[in-house]
Amino acid sequence: MNNMKKLGEFITTRKGYAFKSKWFTDYGVPVVKATNFTDDSIDISSTQFVSEDIARQYKEWKIRTGNVVVQTVGSWPSSAASVVGKCIRVPEEANGALLNQNTVILNCKRGLYEDYLYYSLRDRRFSTFIENRARGSANQASITLDDIREFEIFSHDDKHQLEIGRVLRKYDDLIENNKRRIELLEESARQLYKEWFVRFRFPGHEHVKIIDGVPEEWTKGSVGDIASIFSGYAFKSKDWLDQGNPVIKIKNITEKNTVDISDCQCVDDNVAEKAIKFKLLAEDMLIAMTGATVGKVGLLPSSDRTFYLNQRVGKFVSKLERSATPLLLPFFNSEKAQASIANLAGGAAQPNISAKQIESIELPIPPKSILDTYLDEIDSSFELRSNLVDQNLRLTQARDLLLPKLMSGEIAV
Repeated sequence: MNNMKKLGEFITTRKGYAFKSKWFTDYGVPVVKATNFTDDSIDISSTQFVSEDIARQYKEWKIRTGNVVVQTVGSWPSSAASVVGKCIRVPEEANGALLNQNTVILNCKRGLYEDYLYYSLRDRRFSTFIENRARGSANQASITLDDIREFEIFSHDDKHQLEIGRVLRKYDDLIENNKRRIELLEESARQLYKEWFVRFRFPGHEHVKIIDGVPEEWTKGSVGDIASIFSGYAFKSKDWLDQGNPVIKIKNITEKNTVDISDCQCVDDNVAEKAIKFKLLAEDMLIAMTGATVGKVGLLPSSDRTFYLNQRVGKFVSKLERSATPLLLPFFNSEKAQASIANLAGGAAQPNISAKQIESIELPIPPKSILDTYLDEIDSSFELRSNLVDQNLRLTQARDLLLPKLMSGEIAV
């Protein structure tokens, strides 16, 4: 067993700066907030900006690629998306951005390497430690820099730190490469959808007249012509458990058309039996029907576990002889579909949309021969996307099993 040493011996810290809201602009230098953190990185597309002049004045708060950053204010572990103590690594696209308050950069001193620090804080031991040290109200938790410094890491020599970081980094590099390929496939699907169903440049379009806004023999249809929408089961608050049969809620529909199955509340077998009609299958397409993320869609990845659908989450059931997802996913990612949802859901603090309203959203419907040709052309991309998502789940599971064993020395490198 390796000796344990307090993290504070090996790091210096710099807390994020409290940039004033009046400084924010529509362009300039991005300011990274804790709300821009993903599970392990930064979503630079959702940041706000400050001017170059402001950025020069506060250049000490610039972050660089590879920096290890910890969230110091956030939710309790029941809400993993914004949990206090979340540790992320700055991606290349966020290099040079400024770091906002409620976060802290951890800089390594001699004797500690950045990759090793990052994976030490991605270990379940750290999240458990933070959970026990955090303080605050029911809705918000916080930690101090002293809390972080008190965390004990396994003390490996330089060679072993570098090797542990190298092994774990290989998994993350493969995962990131797959994510980029998935994004390219989805972008290709969006462009193909736009070409055929928005610009109406499908094969043979040169010889087809546009009548009343759609090509001849097409109809001004709706989503309901392609699929039915079914909402989930109304599980009771007393049913929720930490272990058992996992249930997909709105919070599980995350960014980039994914459904996060790693953070699910569960129900026991008796409750699951009552909800037998709400079992989900791999690649089911789901949609958020309530709240700030209303209209967000995602595909359920394959798993050896059985998932159930919660109320106010909709499931698309194809009316075609095959999956309608290759048509519906790019459609619901389009500005037109999202604008329709926003209009139907209303501007209330808690927007809602019903299954019938989703089915009523206008969608041009081509003749079966054209629709089949489109689906034939795009099906292979969706199959590859599914395979890449499955690969990433397996890589993530393997990395997370390996990480604590490498840290503790249970597995030698």
